[in-house]
Amino acid sequence: MKQCWNVRAGEIGDLRENPPTSGIVQHELHMRKFGYGLTRNRTKFAQGRCVRQVDLLDVRRAALATPMEELPPEERPQVLVARAGAKALWSLSQSARNKEAMKRSGVMRLLASLIKSVHLDVVVPIMATIQQCASESKYQLGIRTEGMIPDLVRHLSTDNMELKKHCASAIFKCAEDEQTRVLVRQSGGLDPLVGLAKQHAVLEDKPLLAAVTGAIWKCAICPDNVRRLDHLRTVNILVRLLSDENEEVSSSILHLTSSPVRTCHVYCNVRFTQPYPHTCRLFTVK
Repeated sequence: MKQCWNVRAGEIGDLRENPPTSGIVQHELHMRKFGYGLTRNRTKFAQGRCVRQVDLLDVRRAALATPMEELPPEERPQVLVARAGAKALWSLSQSARNKEAMKRSGVMRLLASLIKSVHLDVVVPIMATIQQCASESKYQLGIRTEGMIPDLVRHLSTDNMELKKHCASAIFKCAEDEQTRVLVRQSGGLDPLVGLAKQHAVLEDKPLLAAVTGAIWKCAICPDNVRRLDHLRTVNILVRLLSDENEEVSSSILHLTSSPVRTCHVYCNVRFTQPYPHTCRLFTVK
């Protein structure tokens, strides 16, 4: 029978040979079919499912804080259901109407709880949903008031590159708010952001690099943040990236190097690094 959702061919073959008997497995496949892998009529179908998907995320904190192998057998299904619901919610959050429905369903409290989980396969789709919704002002307020900023900063130091990208992107979007920019500094977020900009692996990951440089740029709007960034020699690090072919990276760095020159010391750093040849090259018509 022709499959109508996105499941890898190997998984389809395994399921045909060994039909799932576990209710949790069947439920996760249902989530893939009607949520995460939905390709047609996404918005129309998803709006009626937002409340149910949000309800799936209501998991006991003890289960979120305990590794899967240490959980009692009766509590493991909660984590599996939350994982499936998180993936489905990530897909649904691409629609503006779904974001509004999710917000009305009380999703912010659950997102704040889930990003503290030790289960990485739950945290990554939850963090992807947060950064997807962070462009909305209501979500920006919710992320700040629910105390998620320290968790975003903490996950910047994880080994998972995708999770780092989602966190940096969420900070970039939320840092439009002045109070959020202060919270990022108070949570120690400027140091890991600058540290990421120096890592060779990050330089090769253009979406992650764009998210990191964008977050640094928005945080640099705050004068107190500028002083910390100056102490970390941020301008010297980022100006070397002006030759990067990614326009988002170059644009963020240009904004960063132009906005903080109101302080004499940072202005001297810009002159010492001599970014002008790189800057002029960006305006060269090919």
